[in-house]
Amino acid sequence: GENTDGTIMQKLHGVLFKISADSFFQTNPFQAEKLYEKVAEHARLKKTDILHDLFCGTGSIALCLSRECSQVFGVEVVEAAVLDARANKVLNHIENAEFILGDLNDASVAARLPPADVVVIDPPRAGCHPSLIKHLAKTSPQRIVYVSCNPASQVRDVAQLQLSQPRYRVARVSPVDMFPHTPHIECVVTLELAENACEPS
Repeated sequence: GENTDGTIMQKLHGVLFKISADSFFQTNPFQAEKLYEKVAEHARLKKTDILHDLFCGTGSIALCLSRECSQVFGVEVVEAAVLDARANKVLNHIENAEFILGDLNDASVAARLPPADVVVIDPPRAGCHPSLIKHLAKTSPQRIVYVSCNPASQVRDVAQLQLSQPRYRVARVSPVDMFPHTPHIECVVTLELAENACEPS
């Protein structure tokens, strides 16, 4: 419900979120719950894993997955969202999450983070900047979970990741119908490093 300070409270995946007007948050909480369950299934986190949540918004994915990994780092360019994420971390007594204000169009922002075992990316409709794709290919986390509301930019970015790091293969694809009776979907695609390098065809 809405608070007197203009923020909204929303519970997802057992985590309570306080959301301010300037922060992005999924508008359909029932389907958001299903979306985050899919992301968790795709991520297949171990308790020892370090997770990066890039374009983390109010920290919803990072905080929902924090119980399943050793440490999670969220990066977001909108200051109000980062402040919300930090407040939500405190609200839920989560100690293994850190939220960083930064523009992921600048690859040095992601490069300053400790190496990740798993990376979740949930970019705006335009997708990822080429410098971020290069960074991900170079650092080669075991698993990249790409969440997108725009299949066109998602397909482009996945193709670029596979060109830049041929060991990545598409392991799983899950569409989630966020807005029934409309053409809009969220799609979760997971890339995993294959054991043996594949020769580009």
